[in-house]
Amino acid sequence: MRPYTDGEILKQGILLFTENCCPTSTQKATKLQLSNDTVTRRVECISNDLREQLMSESKNFVCYSIALDGTKDIADIEQLAFFIRGVKPDFTITEELLSIRSLHGSTKGAEIFQQMMTVLKDAELDPAKLVGVATDGAPSMLGLGEGLQGHITRWRQAEELKPVVWHHCIVHQENLLAKSLKFKHVTDIVFSTVNWIRANALNHRQFKQFLVDINADYGDVIIFTAVRWLSRSSVIKDSMLYSQKYGLSSRKR
Repeated sequence: MRPYTDGEILKQGILLFTENCCPTSTQKATKLQLSNDTVTRRVECISNDLREQLMSESKNFVCYSIALDGTKDIADIEQLAFFIRGVKPDFTITEELLSIRSLHGSTKGAEIFQQMMTVLKDAELDPAKLVGVATDGAPSMLGLGEGLQGHITRWRQAEELKPVVWHHCIVHQENLLAKSLKFKHVTDIVFSTVNWIRANALNHRQFKQFLVDINADYGDVIIFTAVRWLSRSSVIKDSMLYSQKYGLSSRKR
């Protein structure tokens, strides 16, 4: 969502710096091309060059796997990201973002499968070298009927290709593990205490002043929300550090 006009602001800062610190370089700074069109063109050139390098390396892959993950942008449009991991004959591994596709309609398995096939075709990847697919646990991904897994399975069978190995996304595995572990008697107390501090401005100010008074090494606590579940570990970690550092008893915690 940031425009490419930041270059003009940056150029003003460079000119101000050269005028005060190194006047001999002011003329060079004046000639810098940082207009929005120039910055846009340079970003596109870098993107195209990186893609060409990846396409060149992918031709040497002995086998490769892909990972898919989707998220909605601020306009509620599903953005489907494709990551690739390829192995070369010398056993070097390449991991890169392969492509991002927008799903403007439904996000069913058929649409995801169609986008995946388009990505493989555009990248000129050999379908026979595809050995693994990693997704989250959404029904549109893992459904054996109309999900992505079902479409890929039928496609591989029709083309007489070897079946792929399915993996659950590592990040989502951590989320599943966090939900499976029964630590609510610990986490609920920590989260409610931390959110009580952060939810009220007065409480938050008093807590920060308390940290200043005791010369704490840490300046604040992280608020926990169920949507941003990755903050779970950070909240618990910070709370443990406070307790260990300043000898707070379980009653005080």
